[in-house]
Amino acid sequence: MAIDILTLILETLLKIDTNLIYQYSSIQDQLFYLILIPHVVILMFLWMFGYAVVPSHKGIRYLFTLITYMYIIWSGWYGSWMIPIINAWFPIMIGGMFLFFIIAKVIHPDVAGAVGGLVKEAGSRIKNIGSKDKEIDKIYRKIGQLEKDKKKVIAEHGGDTDNLAVKYRIENIESQISELKRAIKEIEES
Repeated sequence: MAIDILTLILETLLKIDTNLIYQYSSIQDQLFYLILIPHVVILMFLWMFGYAVVPSHKGIRYLFTLITYMYIIWSGWYGSWMIPIINAWFPIMIGGMFLFFIIAKVIHPDVAGAVGGLVKEAGSRIKNIGSKDKEIDKIYRKIGQLEKDKKKVIAEHGGDTDNLAVKYRIENIESQISELKRAIKEIEES
């Protein structure tokens, strides 16, 4: 019974090739090498991937991670190429280390430091662009609120804009709006 359920999970749900399943003789080996280790690696990767795609909202990040996991399983990627890659992690790691060694010998460490500085500068500029956009969005929200306040002041006085108190409040709101628009131009120019 346990073997039938395991075969159902491995072949039908996870779509692992039967030849790969029978490379592992015992049920414990099959569970360990075909389910536990690959799932730990995949879930760690998907958690980091979800955090990179949706860093600000926890719920959407978890939803994105879950949907990506389900896609990997149901599309057949898990059994067709994820398992062989995860099972061959050591040769892949050795190949990556060899590639890093070759690159380190071709690119001198002094040059690598300069390249790292350029990459860091590019990253900080990209980050500044995102923070500028957030600041501009915040200012636009303030402008929208001030426009609503202006309409509210006019509505409270029945559209009578000749009243000195109403004129003063409207001019005050309009000056705040123009000041915020100037701030947006300064942010865009910097």
